[in-house]
Amino acid sequence: MQDTDDDILSRGWKRICLFALFIAPDGGSILDPEPSFQKISGKWIVGPIIYTLVLKNVQEDVGKWAQRVGRWNFTSVIPCHFQGPAPATPREFREVSHGLLLLSDPSSQPN
Repeated sequence: MQDTDDDILSRGWKRICLFALFIAPDGGSILDPEPSFQKISGKWIVGPIIYTLVLKNVQEDVGKWAQRVGRWNFTSVIPCHFQGPAPATPREFREVSHGLLLLSDPSSQPN
């Protein structure tokens, strides 16, 4: 069965997402991005590069900010680089933020 234009565009978009989050995903993800993309799809994550270069150096500030935002009453979040708005609750936001502050090995995230 031959790929349609939509199949090709979808596969390319998934590859770009993996590159944007992980800079150098494993080679298998480039050839077939679907398994890796499904591991991260629908989840709130921060790429290891952003965590390593930015967030881990300002954890206290990020924690204070996350606590303030987590008290707001909202039902969605607008992601910086992906389609939105996406459904999210203050509780989900706090859980992701808490996980970021505890994250000691960002390479453990899916690649």
